[in-house]
Amino acid sequence: MGSLKKYYFAKSKGEPNTFIGGVSSVVTSASVLATFLAISVAKIKKFTIVGSDVQCRIIGGSYPLTITNNASNTTLRTLITYFQDNDGLVSNISASCFALTTKLARVYLPGVTTATNAFIFQDVNVIGCIFEMPNCISIPNSFFGNYSVTTTKITVLPKCINFGSTELNNTIFSTATARSMRLYAPVSKQTSNAGGVEGDVAAVAAGVGASVVFVPNYTKPSPITTLVAGTISSTTIQLNFSIPSSTNTIDFYEYYLNGVYRGRITASGQSISGLTTSTMYKISLVAVDIYYNKSILSNIVTATTL
Repeated sequence: MGSLKKYYFAKSKGEPNTFIGGVSSVVTSASVLATFLAISVAKIKKFTIVGSDVQCRIIGGSYPLTITNNASNTTLRTLITYFQDNDGLVSNISASCFALTTKLARVYLPGVTTATNAFIFQDVNVIGCIFEMPNCISIPNSFFGNYSVTTTKITVLPKCINFGSTELNNTIFSTATARSMRLYAPVSKQTSNAGGVEGDVAAVAAGVGASVVFVPNYTKPSPITTLVAGTISSTTIQLNFSIPSSTNTIDFYEYYLNGVYRGRITASGQSISGLTTSTMYKISLVAVDIYYNKSILSNIVTATTL
């Protein structure tokens, strides 16, 4: 797990490694979070509420994610907006883990290498979700289940060599699932189905407004080292930096506020908005290329809104 941590976030020992959005009205303590995650409360350190979000440091090794998959978590399902596992501690995802969620915008799970349960998003109706398992090599039949969206979403599975049990369509992506999706998949899946596109990947490509990006390499961009804050207002901060070197064309830059992913910009000189007045932010960037390869975090710049 140490290599995952270094590759993506390079955080120092003792800092939060788990961030969950929108749930602080329900997840009010470390013991409540332990119940939702089905882990020992002794594994949860530095539990903190930040607005509507919670964050903590989880210790003691990996665990399977079961955050919303029982009836007692109905309220949590309607609140959760993101789950960010910086250190890759989540090793697997339970069936119905994110079932019935309505606001989920991002799931980042770099520690899952082999997923074994199906229907993790069953009956979800979300307005776009970025779902990232960048190191996963295998997902089972009917993995996502049947869910729908109303805007474009992104599914990042660049190393997944097993989409289901065969190279045919194993209903990993239903018609509703594939609508407006952009899928990042290994380039090998372009010809793995008797010379044609793997069946589940082809199902995505056939979706309305959908697209597939076949990933030919995993060469990450160099990190940004020159990030500085430019013009600052009461709710915006301009970010200036030199474009880092990259084997592949850089597509966009993710920005992180106080360690949490909050959005993206496409060029130096752009501003991040929607910030809180008179608030200090620690800001960093991750360069993302056209194949969704990510740099490590940039230098951190501290800025306070007016």
